[in-house]
Amino acid sequence: MNNAVASVPRYRRAGTRIAAGSVVVASLATAYAFTAVFARPGESALSLVPADAMIVGSLDLSPSPGQAMTFKKIDDALARNGMDQFVERGLIDIFENSSQVDDIRPHTLRNAAFGLLPMEKGGKREMKGVMLLGLSDGPKVAEILRKRGKPQFFKGMPYYRLPKGKMAMVVFDDVLALADDGSILLKVKQVRDGAAPAITSNQEFMAAREKVANDANLMMFMNPKMLGDHKGTDKIGKDWMTAGLAIRDGGLEMTMSGALDPTQTPEIAQFGKTAPIRRDLFQVLPSGAYGMVVASQPANYFGAAEGVLKSDGDGKDMLKSMEEGVKDGTGLSYREDLVPALQGNAVIAAYPTESGDPAGVDLLLVSDDSNGANPAAAVEKFQQFAEQKMAEEKKGQSPFTKTEVEGARSFRLADELQNEIRQGMSKDMATPEIRSDVLFKKKTVVWAIVDRTVIAATSQDLLDRAVASYRAKTSTLSADRAFSEAEPKLLDGSQSVVTFNLARVAKGVGNTLVLDKMDREGRDMARSILSMFETLHEPLYIKSQITPEGKIRGGTFIPMDYDKMIDFAGRMMKREKK
Repeated sequence: MNNAVASVPRYRRAGTRIAAGSVVVASLATAYAFTAVFARPGESALSLVPADAMIVGSLDLSPSPGQAMTFKKIDDALARNGMDQFVERGLIDIFENSSQVDDIRPHTLRNAAFGLLPMEKGGKREMKGVMLLGLSDGPKVAEILRKRGKPQFFKGMPYYRLPKGKMAMVVFDDVLALADDGSILLKVKQVRDGAAPAITSNQEFMAAREKVANDANLMMFMNPKMLGDHKGTDKIGKDWMTAGLAIRDGGLEMTMSGALDPTQTPEIAQFGKTAPIRRDLFQVLPSGAYGMVVASQPANYFGAAEGVLKSDGDGKDMLKSMEEGVKDGTGLSYREDLVPALQGNAVIAAYPTESGDPAGVDLLLVSDDSNGANPAAAVEKFQQFAEQKMAEEKKGQSPFTKTEVEGARSFRLADELQNEIRQGMSKDMATPEIRSDVLFKKKTVVWAIVDRTVIAATSQDLLDRAVASYRAKTSTLSADRAFSEAEPKLLDGSQSVVTFNLARVAKGVGNTLVLDKMDREGRDMARSILSMFETLHEPLYIKSQITPEGKIRGGTFIPMDYDKMIDFAGRMMKREKK
């Protein structure tokens, strides 16, 4: 992370400095913030990217005011672990390995823009990239290129290549442009001179930019015309696809958005019909979860895959074989039983076997009756099929037992089958370093039917809790501090969500491991890794949504403890050097 005021082209410097000074006075920011925060020359350099670019992006590792202290924390952690030398290497080193880069590097910033441009060569279209690096002193770098580089020309425009270097370079104001050849640099020059439009003159691009956080440190945009390079897909794109990554105090936040034409893509049309995840989901799941995977109307995923497979002969044969296999193995019809059953919300959640001080893991599966789904009918039909098969093979012995508990029909796998599963797991997975009691000995297969909803678990205790939460909405995730604050963010119309509380997962893993049975190196490694996660109380998540109009949006948050993560990396590097 650079600690100098990031530079912008000169015609903007005065205004930037005034704005920076105003922010400092207003917020009483630290000296670090004053020297590193306020300019975004990476994004500013987008004004040099030609308007016909297919892929555009910017990188700004000068923090925003809200990111100043986080960047300071990261810089301090890198410094105390002797890793600041990696940060001091410039972006230019990624593209150029000439020894003469040593003279240029001190003048480069941690900021850049880039573009992938369509070029014509021999009547064929190809893509070529240009990288635009922010400079603290453009005239100085231009002088270095004149003295150290070999001058070349393209249609009268001079540019340079460093000794043994591979990139064509030229300085425009306070930006260093790098490309494979002079033809690309000429396009950039034409934009700088006003002879050709910049991507920032494209209103659709600028509208897409508004969908990315103002302080995103990495932004990427894909022109909808990019999809036109592939036969039959020239009308798929309706809008620029966007992606943004921002460094936050607690981790990395990523967002994406875009739009595709559902009339041109049957798969998108299928997904667009998917209902959002039910807003009260956390109110019907028991508290204490490690995390979960949730999908609304999973039948639509199968429908989309079916549409793709039907496009060729082999796919049709595969579909037919799959449907026959489902019928033979379960007694269920794919179209008449499974598709109607999977129109609700499907949840696969992980819970501790011992919840007081989390240890082990049990699984909870919920398939509800949202959107008119009836998973109970499919399960009951499968149970009849299983009983018939067992009767044929074992003279009438039922594969499960049945009980009635407060309006819910509960089922449990037969003891003989249960013991076979436990013994197989213990034989294949048990080791002295893992507590077998919480992983294997208590496992069972139980399920319940509540009205038309099916709830299954790998322990009777978890099933009982899940049924009580579903029916009475007591002791639920909405009251669980590990997830409750993220509830509005996750159940915001998204159609799929993956979320885990890494602190709880780390605690559970630590309590499941028998550290005393490990060798010293393995024990120290396990403790170090678990320590990186034990403070990450904000949940990790991945979410997505597609609307009927083809609009796509998604988000990801990866929680991080930067101090512990960098300290761990530093210890690993020192160990490698010994």
